[in-house]
Amino acid sequence: MVRRTTELLAAIIIFVFLGLVWSAASRKSETVDEPLFIANGVAQVELRDPNFDLSHPPVLRLLAGLSAHYLGGASRLPQPVPGVPRGAMELYHYKLVDSFNWATAFFYDAGNDHDRALFWGRLPFAFFGVLAGLLIFFETRRTLGNVPALAGFAAFAFTPEVLAHAQWAHSDLASAATIVVTALTLARALEDASPLSDLLLGAALGLAITVKFTAVVLVPLVIGLVAFWPQRSREMSQLKRAVVRCLRILLSLYVVIVAAYLPAPRLWPHEFFPTDLAHLIAATDGSRAVSFLAAALRWWPLPDSFLKGMIYTALLGHRGQLAYFHGEVRADGWWYYFPVALVLKYPTALLLIAATGFVAAWRQSALSWAHRVAWTVPPLILFAAAMAQKIDIGVRSVLTIAPFLGLWTAAAVAATRSRLLRAVALTAVALSVYSGISAWPDFLSWFNPLFGGTPAADRWLADSNLDWGQDMPELARVLRQRGIGSAHLAFFGWARPEHWQIRALDATVREPGWYAVSRSYFSGIWGPTYAWLRDIPPTDLVGGSIALIEVTPEFLQAHAPQTTAEQEESLMKLGLAARYQQQQPLLAAEIFAKLLALNPTHYGALFQRAAALDAAGQSQEALLAWKAFEIQAGKIGDFTNLALARQRIRRLETKVRR
Repeated sequence: MVRRTTELLAAIIIFVFLGLVWSAASRKSETVDEPLFIANGVAQVELRDPNFDLSHPPVLRLLAGLSAHYLGGASRLPQPVPGVPRGAMELYHYKLVDSFNWATAFFYDAGNDHDRALFWGRLPFAFFGVLAGLLIFFETRRTLGNVPALAGFAAFAFTPEVLAHAQWAHSDLASAATIVVTALTLARALEDASPLSDLLLGAALGLAITVKFTAVVLVPLVIGLVAFWPQRSREMSQLKRAVVRCLRILLSLYVVIVAAYLPAPRLWPHEFFPTDLAHLIAATDGSRAVSFLAAALRWWPLPDSFLKGMIYTALLGHRGQLAYFHGEVRADGWWYYFPVALVLKYPTALLLIAATGFVAAWRQSALSWAHRVAWTVPPLILFAAAMAQKIDIGVRSVLTIAPFLGLWTAAAVAATRSRLLRAVALTAVALSVYSGISAWPDFLSWFNPLFGGTPAADRWLADSNLDWGQDMPELARVLRQRGIGSAHLAFFGWARPEHWQIRALDATVREPGWYAVSRSYFSGIWGPTYAWLRDIPPTDLVGGSIALIEVTPEFLQAHAPQTTAEQEESLMKLGLAARYQQQQPLLAAEIFAKLLALNPTHYGALFQRAAALDAAGQSQEALLAWKAFEIQAGKIGDFTNLALARQRIRRLETKVRR
């Protein structure tokens, strides 16, 4: 009877979870990255080619594409279809702009039904949340009991960040689910040294990697644990047993990776630019190390797009990406970003009980040592790896920890030895569950109330922590409700306002009226254009992600815009910061170009733009920029920099001719 009641309650959790997720998703536009999965996924299905978009492996694109194509009726592909070329391509400066533009055209210009394709493309991804939750439930019920199992399941399923990412066609929740599968198969393999256990572990790890490249950091951990975990074996020596087991795991992993790139895996040969490999190993282009690496990779029997994607991901983590954190913009990240973001974006009650459960898991006699290791070490390795790289654009990057917070919550509840302590533990779980349910339908913009909640969110974080382009439908509803016929729109995303009958005006123009500004634009990453609007309290926070602001004539009179000189000084500071502090030469070149649009003869901007383009490897554009600077240097008689410009011009002309 107790068993059936527990299973009924688990079924209710699943039902409520899916209801919350799908009903919220129906009110949201596509997030920034979703077109890469759905549109490219349909192309992958139609063309039977997995070689799209190096930022993600093909497995989830295929899932989104199958659903959007066969259930959503999406089949029309804008031409030409961007793909990954067979030969060498520049990875260090690789941009996804072409893929994003193509995917947007797929949704709005090709004749596909936008709403239907989006709904069906993202619908299957909620089941990754169900999968992870059921794994938590069955694993903890078997080892810790019914009440801890339900507590762990509920704590995970109703975490605001989990509910948010269960809506989207994206890799983060799927990665979390496959990491849990890997951890549990690891525990089995450590306890049972059978061929089947090893093959299942390799397959699980391969699946995790083909869902998200970053899972590859678990390979050394898995191989090391299996090789050195103490086992009783009379059939073979310890060394031979370790070698055989590792080979089984690696073979299974390899088969899964190759299978993910069928029917066009492009196993060899592989070609890479020496500059990319040099960046990868911190060497010079012509060094022996680079030549050796190029030769080794050329015939490595792995899918070509997989290798390129792995190298691209490593280079991106090394190079960094512009990010915002608590008033500061940087490209090299903050080592403490994810621990702080976790506190800001997860319920405090959940973090406290999970931290207690982490300790309790190591002391829980019902758990074997294999399970203690599997429940704790893999998520910590992934979390540490995220802290070590330089891409801090969202706490979603460490969503893999969420299922383990559920496991640790179950361990904490199981460890209580009195009714009072159990009541306290279950109260913490209930508070966490309430945080998630009460956030409907705006799960992504939920922020910890102890730090100001959603209204204060953009003072702390931006991008996919808060504003990922999800609230165009909600904006349309609010504008209609308020009787606002048009608004100056600055939207962070790919959704087109006309699809929701929104009359969008230019938000860079200062005039009386309504302004709808995505809160990510208040971070300053894209310049100071909308900073002046911060002085006006928003009338509404649409979906939590868009600030709806009324600008009055009185405000404009009291806050005159910057003079041209002030704008030039501001842009110069931003460009120099991007060039030298953030190591983002292409961004710097864009900022200096804006300054030159204000003042075409600005001497410092001419020089810095030419230098930035040169540093970014944009030879043709850099050559033109140096020639423009050469003219100005000659006019003012700056013979030192004139000689420098001519030297750069000669070098670039030689390079371009080659």
